[in-house]
Amino acid sequence: LEQAVRQVDVATPEALFAAGTLAYETGDYADAAGWFDTAIRNARREARDARILEHARFFLAASMLASGSREDAARALHLMDQALDTVKPDRKSVV
Repeated sequence: LEQAVRQVDVATPEALFAAGTLAYETGDYADAAGWFDTAIRNARREARDARILEHARFFLAASMLASGSREDAARALHLMDQALDTVKPDRKSVV
C-alpha cells in the first residue's frame, strides 16, 4: 500500500481510499481526511466508478466530524448528506 500511494497524483482512488481507511481505523482523522480528499480528486479525474467516490465522501465527512474541527463541520455535513443517498453507514458497505 505504501508503494501504491507514494505518488498521490497518480495513485489509484482505491489505494488512496485504503490508506484513508487505515488512518481512520487508527484514529488519525486528519491524515484520513487527506487521503479521502485525494481519493475523491483522483476518482473525479479518472472518471472512476461512482461507488468509490461516494464511499470516499462518506469517510471524508466522518473523518472531519471525528476530528472535532468546527471549521469543517458544514462541509462535512454536506458531504455526509450527499453520500448517504447511496452509502449505508456500516462495515458491509465499505468498498
